[in-house]
Amino acid sequence: TARRFQTLRPVPAAVQLRMPADRSVDVTRLPRFQWEDTEHAATYRIEVADNASFDSPVLAVADLAATEYTAIDTLIALQAYHWRVRAENESGVGAWSPVWTFRTEEAPLALPGAVTLLEAEADQVDLVSPVLFRWSSATPEVTRYWQEIAEDAQFTVRVQRDSTLADTVRVLDLQLSDGVDFWWRVRAGNAAGWGPWSEIRQNSLRSTTSVTDDALPSDVLLHASYPNPLGAANGRATTLRFTLPQSLSVRLEVRDLLGRLIALPAAGRFSAGTHSLRFDARDLPPGSYLLLLRTTNVLRTRILTIE
Repeated sequence: TARRFQTLRPVPAAVQLRMPADRSVDVTRLPRFQWEDTEHAATYRIEVADNASFDSPVLAVADLAATEYTAIDTLIALQAYHWRVRAENESGVGAWSPVWTFRTEEAPLALPGAVTLLEAEADQVDLVSPVLFRWSSATPEVTRYWQEIAEDAQFTVRVQRDSTLADTVRVLDLQLSDGVDFWWRVRAGNAAGWGPWSEIRQNSLRSTTSVTDDALPSDVLLHASYPNPLGAANGRATTLRFTLPQSLSVRLEVRDLLGRLIALPAAGRFSAGTHSLRFDARDLPPGSYLLLLRTTNVLRTRILTIE
């Protein structure tokens, strides 16, 4: 009696890998894996691991009919990986291919996040020029800041722009009319581009009140220090002066351009009138410093330069 039978295909041979090439670097974090078509193969299985033992593969996919596969989960940046493939059919599984390695590329630089505005405070009015602007640093890496100041919230009227700022502190002599509202915002930038704008703050400006010999001002004044700049010729010492319309608690601060407190020439309650004090800057390195006069509701600023 005749009997029918069907032979099975041989177990597939070991697969030959194609790309990414062995020991390649700067491979995309969503790599496309390719290998040669293997005789007698029905499907393929690929494994990718961060160690040569493959005990916990980060990627393991079976039953692939094609000779390529593109990762759907992003691999870790600057990480070394091992990968291998084997062929399978109804007769069994073939041997694993030789293990190849590759290293992923550096993660692309992300845009900076939004900065947080610190000073001038929101809705603070009757600011006196020069005005102190201060904001927090953003992440990730930031190389520059862009500040815009305008006389309308849409930033179309008398706009002042500066996209070259390197610090998070800026003292600016604003040339605006008394009582005019102004709006300002800041964003951070890096090699990837510019991040989102910060919140928009609204403030108003007025000119410094003049002082006569027989009258007190209606508001707090911080006068220009003299001499300024400070150098060897004047012993790197200067006179600081401020005028109060009434008895007030004040702080007279010297800060660097990062906002760090360097000196506190005066702190306490002072009577109405003009007050003068000597400030010795011999221990300070050359550069520009912020001179800030603070009361409960008022902040006045000047620039102090040491040569």
